[in-house]
Amino acid sequence: MQKILAIDDKKDNLTTLSALLANLMPDCLVSTALSGREGIEKAGTGQPDVILLDVKMPDMDGFETCRRLKTDPNTSAIPIIMITAIKTDLQCRIKGLDLGADAFLAKPIDEVELVAQVKVALRIKNAEDALRRERDSLEQMVAERTRELWESEEQHRIILQTAMDGFWITDTQGRLLKVNQSYCKMSGYHEQELLTFNFSDLDKLVGEGDMAAHIENVLRFGEDRFESQHRRKDGTLFDVQISVKLQPGTEDCFVSFIQDITERKRLESERQILITAVEQAPVAIAITDREGLLQYVNPAFEKITGYSGAEVNGQNPRILKSGRQNQPFYADLWKTIADGRIWKGRMTNKRKDGSLYVEDAIISPVVDGCGRVINFVSIKRDITAEMDMENTLRHVQKMEAIGTLAGGIAHDFNNILGAIIGYAEMIRDDALAVSASVQDINQVLKAGNRAKELVKQILAFSRQEETERIPVQPATIIKEALKLLRASIPTTIAIQQDIDPEAGTILADPTQIHQILMNLCTNAFHAMEMHGGTLTVGLHKKCHSREDLGGNPDIPPGNYLQLSISDSGEGIAPEILDKIFDPFFTTKEVGKGTGMGLSMVHGIVRSYGGYITCDSRLRQGTVFQITLPTVEQHTLQEIEWPQPSPFGTEHILLVDDEEILLQIGQMMLQRLGYRVTSRMSSLEALTTFQNEPKKFDLVLCDQTMPGMTGEDLSRRLLQIRPDIPIILCTGYSSLISETKAMAMGIKGFAMKPLAQKDIAVLIRQVLGKV
Repeated sequence: MQKILAIDDKKDNLTTLSALLANLMPDCLVSTALSGREGIEKAGTGQPDVILLDVKMPDMDGFETCRRLKTDPNTSAIPIIMITAIKTDLQCRIKGLDLGADAFLAKPIDEVELVAQVKVALRIKNAEDALRRERDSLEQMVAERTRELWESEEQHRIILQTAMDGFWITDTQGRLLKVNQSYCKMSGYHEQELLTFNFSDLDKLVGEGDMAAHIENVLRFGEDRFESQHRRKDGTLFDVQISVKLQPGTEDCFVSFIQDITERKRLESERQILITAVEQAPVAIAITDREGLLQYVNPAFEKITGYSGAEVNGQNPRILKSGRQNQPFYADLWKTIADGRIWKGRMTNKRKDGSLYVEDAIISPVVDGCGRVINFVSIKRDITAEMDMENTLRHVQKMEAIGTLAGGIAHDFNNILGAIIGYAEMIRDDALAVSASVQDINQVLKAGNRAKELVKQILAFSRQEETERIPVQPATIIKEALKLLRASIPTTIAIQQDIDPEAGTILADPTQIHQILMNLCTNAFHAMEMHGGTLTVGLHKKCHSREDLGGNPDIPPGNYLQLSISDSGEGIAPEILDKIFDPFFTTKEVGKGTGMGLSMVHGIVRSYGGYITCDSRLRQGTVFQITLPTVEQHTLQEIEWPQPSPFGTEHILLVDDEEILLQIGQMMLQRLGYRVTSRMSSLEALTTFQNEPKKFDLVLCDQTMPGMTGEDLSRRLLQIRPDIPIILCTGYSSLISETKAMAMGIKGFAMKPLAQKDIAVLIRQVLGKV
């Protein structure tokens, strides 16, 4: 029966530990001690096979108790497992190992790990006992043989000189009486030189007190074994292990076997450094056997996966499989390492809590001296955060690309809108007020202005800029958008409205609300395009509590407005549902979508302090719900009814490289009473102005023109006549802004397309500043 001694100053801990061991290892006999001193005493008398030693104890802590047990020859061979409450205290572990501890257990004690550590310690103890008995037997045989051959000088000399270990015979004063050639080689001294030395002349670490203690141990226990350092003739040091016995048949001579353990100590040091490096490495390191079963994992592995070493010990790494890699992937991996080659790759695995992570992995085979694979070592680096950062960077780059694209088309698109809006305004002005066509022209102007605002929204979204928000009631905008939508979708799709006109007021840009509705309703139309169906739009007030907003912890409770758009279409596949708000993600065919609609909707809703959800079932339809916070605002922005445009009689130089815009601009200005001179190029305009600089009261020029931009033209005009009022117009330009224009002396700045009233008001404002 194996004997286990448990040392702890807490009686409850000892009771628990004894019960645990009795239950898990019924073939063991457990004894206890309540202090280090009591434990040392019981260990000396009871000779247990394993000692479980608590680190924190009053009077004499676990480290001092361990040191005394390991320096006492009577107990030095007993394995000691230290118990600590701090699992990750590396310095504590190093200190314990330096004092001779064989293993560590962390509180609270894991049953599986406790049994494993005790059984390992018992196996090591049994193996060391067998080895010690064999060595003792060998040393006893050598000692007896030495005594038998003592009278034969030649035989005695052969034994001394042929022994692989160093060999001494000393008297009680430590003087060397005999020494073999092995020790001469170790130390660099000749035999005759050594015979003039005392033991302490060679042993760097053993003083007179230590020497007396060693002699006492030999006389008391029959032997003594310890480690020390000896000094060579050249002054260098080497590590030794010394085993001392009393010379058989004498009481004043000692036989010492000296083993050079310098290489062993170096390897132990390197091993400790390696262990420390592996334990502290930021990457996950795991070692498996030939069958792929885990034998060791480092703390980084535990941190990344959420599994403890005890949980995965003996398990197959497939417990981490996420299902993102197919069987051929793992078959290739296994074949590579089984053939003795290194595998490198990237995989997605699953943590203990079910969350997924991505890691770069290197798996290497470990071979023995015969070239056979005996283990596999994997080094894996969690790159989930890096990939998230890369995705964010790609998103930023996509946004930059959108900005570039939007800027490229904005100028031309605004010019087209300028022609549409300009001609429509002139047609309306010419039509009789009672004419039915006036209503149609107003609808054209309303749509044109929506398009104008939409271009602004695209530019704002691509630059991630805030737009102007005002208190609005979405009900009116939604009804207006649905009228426009009804005219553009087939009658096979019915539109149902459930809109509360008093749902509430929100702080928003009306164009963005219109944009949200048109995007979601267009998606719904595409989902029902083949077979028809019903589009339902609802708007209601909601009061959300903290529990209602559980999935959105950053949204405060309060009063909200809820907009829902549902369809009876094909639905969205579950595997792509979490990607629908990603920029550029689309399942539509070429020409039916860019992948930006839902991304823009999501961005607008989040910027308003709200959130959007999507519930979809295949072949059952989709429901989008948008929740936006309401504001206590009852006075809404007054609707501006068309007012007469202000007139003038001044002379204006109009410059634009677009012929149709030049024509519209000239007609528009002439209708407002102005005299107009128009030019299609900057150079022509500059020449005209140079010839008669006092002729013109104001210059109205475009920014983007070939040869010379509007900015450059304005600068040249101001050099000729610094007081000339200039209005600079642009559809979009990254080269000029209103602030920059004002700084260089330009009096007015306008964004195309220009409505007649807007340009009329701006001209009077600029001329009024002169």
